[in-house]
Amino acid sequence: MTLRAILAAKLLLVAVVVVLGVNPRWRLSRFMWKSRGPRGDVVCLTRRQLFAEGTKYLYLAVLCFLAMWLLQAGAEAFGFAGSSAVMGALFVTSILMGMAVLAGVYMLVRGVFRSARYVPPAHCGQRTEDRLGPVSRAAP
Repeated sequence: MTLRAILAAKLLLVAVVVVLGVNPRWRLSRFMWKSRGPRGDVVCLTRRQLFAEGTKYLYLAVLCFLAMWLLQAGAEAFGFAGSSAVMGALFVTSILMGMAVLAGVYMLVRGVFRSARYVPPAHCGQRTEDRLGPVSRAAP
């Protein structure tokens, strides 16, 4: 690829992100900015939510471990065990697994020490529409 093609592709991606950010109510915008996976906002989570999200992170770590195991077994079966692509994929997956283990353990430890009467701060109760941008409402 030439330098012009790379710059054009980057500018196109920036333009798409800007258009999606400016129009938060579009279906594609809601799909792109929707939160997937376990939550990481520890301050906004109650004790029960911390335990639930911590176990989700540990499940992700187990999933990463299974992916690494299957990748290694498949690479050995097809004779690609020493290739740089397989080693790179194993390295990235092991980093993700380590991050998931650390996040899960951290959230479980925070859940153990969090009071059962903990009330999240006021900014945690904001609605999704309020975070996406101004909402036109009639004055009361």
